[in-house]
Amino acid sequence: MKKILILLILLLPSVMLTSQSLPEWENPRVFRINNEAAHATLMPFADKATALTFDKSNSSFYKSLNGTWRFRYLTNPSMTPDDFPADSINESRWTNIEVPGNWQLQGDFDPPVFTNIIHPFRADPPRVPQDYNPTGLYRKTFTVPDEWKGRQVFLHFAGVQSNATVYLNGKKVGYNEDGMLPAEYNITGMLRPGDNLLAVQVINWSDGSWLEDQDFWRLSGIYRDVFIFSTPSQHIRDYYITTDLDEMYRDATFNLRVSLKNYAASAAKNLSVKMTLSDASSKPVLEKVLKAGSVGAKKETLLKVNELVRNPLKWTAETPNLYTLTMELISSSGEVLEVISSRVGFREVEIKNGQLLFNGKAIDIKGTNRHEFDPDRGRAVSRESMIRDIILMKRLNVNAVRTSHYPNDPEFYSLCDEYGLYVMDEANIESHELWAVRRYYIAEKPEWKDAWVDRGVRLVLRDRNHPSIFSWSMGNETGWGPNFDAMYKAMKALDPTRPIHYESKTPAYANVLSRYDIISTMYPTLDNIVSLMNQDPSRPVIICEYAHTMGNGLGNFKKYWDLFYKYPRLQGGFNWDWVDQGLRSDGRGDGYWNIVNYIDGANANDGLINPDRIPQPETHEFKKIMQNISVKDVDGKGRLRISNLFFFTDLKDVKMDWELIRNGYPVSSGSVEDLDVNPRDSAELSLPLTADMLGRDGEYYLNLVFRTKTDLPWAVKGFDIAKEQILMKAYKPVIPEVNVKGRPLQVTEGDIVTISGKEISIKVSKATGTIISYVFRGSELVTDPLQPCFWRVPTDNDEGGGSRSFAARWRKAGLDRYSVRVKALDFKAQDNGDVIMNVSSDLVFMGERTMDYRGSYTFRTDGSIVFSMDLGLSDGFPPLARVGMQFSMPASYDHIKWYGRGPFESYQDRKESAHVGLWSGSVADQYFPYVMHQENGNKTDVRWIKITDAAATGLKITGAPLMEVNVQNYSQDALNLAKPSKKLYRGDKTYINIDLKQMGLGGDDSWSPRVHEEYQLREKSYSFGFVISPL
Repeated sequence: MKKILILLILLLPSVMLTSQSLPEWENPRVFRINNEAAHATLMPFADKATALTFDKSNSSFYKSLNGTWRFRYLTNPSMTPDDFPADSINESRWTNIEVPGNWQLQGDFDPPVFTNIIHPFRADPPRVPQDYNPTGLYRKTFTVPDEWKGRQVFLHFAGVQSNATVYLNGKKVGYNEDGMLPAEYNITGMLRPGDNLLAVQVINWSDGSWLEDQDFWRLSGIYRDVFIFSTPSQHIRDYYITTDLDEMYRDATFNLRVSLKNYAASAAKNLSVKMTLSDASSKPVLEKVLKAGSVGAKKETLLKVNELVRNPLKWTAETPNLYTLTMELISSSGEVLEVISSRVGFREVEIKNGQLLFNGKAIDIKGTNRHEFDPDRGRAVSRESMIRDIILMKRLNVNAVRTSHYPNDPEFYSLCDEYGLYVMDEANIESHELWAVRRYYIAEKPEWKDAWVDRGVRLVLRDRNHPSIFSWSMGNETGWGPNFDAMYKAMKALDPTRPIHYESKTPAYANVLSRYDIISTMYPTLDNIVSLMNQDPSRPVIICEYAHTMGNGLGNFKKYWDLFYKYPRLQGGFNWDWVDQGLRSDGRGDGYWNIVNYIDGANANDGLINPDRIPQPETHEFKKIMQNISVKDVDGKGRLRISNLFFFTDLKDVKMDWELIRNGYPVSSGSVEDLDVNPRDSAELSLPLTADMLGRDGEYYLNLVFRTKTDLPWAVKGFDIAKEQILMKAYKPVIPEVNVKGRPLQVTEGDIVTISGKEISIKVSKATGTIISYVFRGSELVTDPLQPCFWRVPTDNDEGGGSRSFAARWRKAGLDRYSVRVKALDFKAQDNGDVIMNVSSDLVFMGERTMDYRGSYTFRTDGSIVFSMDLGLSDGFPPLARVGMQFSMPASYDHIKWYGRGPFESYQDRKESAHVGLWSGSVADQYFPYVMHQENGNKTDVRWIKITDAAATGLKITGAPLMEVNVQNYSQDALNLAKPSKKLYRGDKTYINIDLKQMGLGGDDSWSPRVHEEYQLREKSYSFGFVISPL
């Protein structure tokens, strides 16, 4: 009985008693006034046919208030005129604004603010700024359809940030905070005939802002839908669906709870609810009439269904099978008063033996964290944008999303139900600065407890019917306190069928076990993950944030999934995060707002995709590592073991295309149309490879691509869901030989030494010992010297860590600016006509750091150059950014073809997805427009590369044995200058780096130097070489 009383209290409309000394927006005990009790997302329809469209705009009981509103901006709420809700006011200072939307993006108002941890105002909870607290006043008139006469009318705000005080026809309706969840008001008694005036005061900062310190743009306004809807005097106010699978996960008990409310002043008798559950073909599988009997005046009754459904199709992210439920409210005379519809997915979530089970299977969470964000509309995200996100996720083998760090638009969950994504649904609680910086543990403060519980309860009540939601999350980065315990108990009382997640601990970043149902942590080391797992065998480990994909990153990603696959209780996690939060610029710069905030230095581009939803190159690696098919070579002769990593789907609708290549060129190919491999099983097959196919000298690879055989909601037939490359015969590097003795080269001494021959002229600077000109058949091929290079334009990860960062240490060492002291330079003619140049130099960096550079150049009579270098480092150098050579060519050499990893960029710690092959493209296309300009476009394991013009003349560079290559049409200086200016100037040259190695990217996090040791360049000596040949 005690639990029932608690539940009833939680369901009541909230009117909190409060001290009169604080305004509503500074009193943590006041967060809702006159709101209707929370309930599932629903809309009444007049008939079953329209209800089954699942489109509220088709209901005759729905009217949208979206569109153009009148708006006035004020710098603080005290400036609000007393008569602003009145009918007749002077609107000369008012303008038009679009709803839904954020006012910061619709006019010359306060600017949007991005911050990660530190609030944009002084920390003094629950107080907020008095003099500067941007406030928006909204007004709109509307009429109520005549057909709604005698019905209840409700006003619904799906989202207002950060609070809203609502007035109708000059009278106060109510107040709400937590703008990520809806506020609903019964306005029946406040309506008048004809025009009705709705007025809303929205304040940027409120006491609720102390619970909303997420790392995102701080944007304000009515940013989700606003509408009115009507119901009969007796109304299905709420409903709750659960599906309990039996021990074999075959048959299900369908449980339905229907809350029937009587708004009338007298009892309603002989009401009934006809429920119909139908499959995807509209065939009823369950029908039931629920008798309500008599419902007292202003009372609510609960109707229940518990019925067995034999072997329904199950819902999973792989198989998002949905049934439809209709609930028809029928009067005593048999009239259908309203129809409510819902999607139903049969599934069960549980934790057993330390594992999260979904329909009995210990699934892997291949997830991403997603902020609601649009580059033009801010937090006002369209349905089309949601679908685009979900389709991209499915194509990248993402199967789960965490709604970081707040409840999303209700439509998003319906789309996850439909397309198939597991959802960790998160409450709108984060108090990062107070917890981590001020050590003010707001989760321990009893005056905040009710607001805490309310945010969790309303989340559950709104969303608990969605099959896609596998877990609740109580928030993010707030530490721990008894308020979370209270929230946990209240959420469990409302929905005992799902586990509840919360990661944060007190004190900040303590390396201890998280509480509640799931072991979780952020940005752990691999050893740390295993350690946490071993401390509590009763719970699964799901990492709520890892693999920080800021800028050009995602290094080391494979290591995480090797670990997850190794330990069954390590069940994956959610990378940080999905989309760069770059707001569209006003034309200054090349595309986006300055995404670095100057409050705490955070950077908004954490995503896998750009703000305009263009996938970044790292998504190739993301997709590859999380693909659900793996292949092992059995015998080196074409026998393969295919493993199906899906949990609920066989491979009957997948085919495998294969191709054998030698030195990048096709030898043989074919397809395997029938892959009969059950979920979590494997099978062997043999490809028709013969000894003759593999008999010639050369490097052989077997390329495998797994494609869909049918169209899917998120991909067309033939879409590749997985790929693999298997080495069949290893690479044996061969340095190109010159077999014909040519006319001897001539050496002309001077400050500039010239080596010339029949078709070639090479100039060397004695001052630097570098090639400064290379003319072949009358065409200049080198426009900037061929010289050593150890610097790269820092990535976002390189900048992480302040003075400890790689970038700071590179700058301190002067890796981007060294001087040259030539110690020895000599030229020796060879009997075959070649000339060998040997140079010995000290490369002098800041702080008396030096490198001993010894270079050998064999100038051949055919115009080619065989180059090698040996490098010795003095003490004091940080790990180098790269080791290699750099030069430029005329801009007309704008096309490349290479044999190595491609076709997209790759790095030593991010190259699993880049397969060895022959690739080509324009120089311009090697650049990717990361929101923050940084190193990009690198190619690894390159055997050779050709850089040519329209006539196919140019240079071929051959590794000895392998090299890394980066060819761009901008200089490193231009790229570096583009960081603050946001404008990248393409040069009048083609810029080339030929490297032994470039340092890895890192990706465990972006605020500490965490490139793994094996991908750092820490050696004290290096040797490297390649061959340059004219074309």
